[in-house]
Amino acid sequence: MAGDEKIYNQVAFEVMKELDVPIDDLCAYVAEQQKKVPPRPLSELPTPPQRTKLQPGEIQQPFNVHFSTEGYDQLANLVVASIAKAEKVLTAPH
Repeated sequence: MAGDEKIYNQVAFEVMKELDVPIDDLCAYVAEQQKKVPPRPLSELPTPPQRTKLQPGEIQQPFNVHFSTEGYDQLANLVVASIAKAEKVLTAPH
């Protein structure tokens, strides 16, 4: 259901914090990006096989859980940066 991700993410955050595992909060990033684009009215909900065109700045497909190509690229760049940061910590001399 819509909003369930918040419950699951909260549980995951608590577990990761307890285990001292770094968190790459992509959900928060997507939420921040979505705030920059006005919400779509339900009147724009397409009927299959139609697709709704992306508005400038949208990284997630309207009325859909999937991302645009640009959105996937942005998320991938965040993951790569997070892995690089973790790798530096793990390989740093102790």
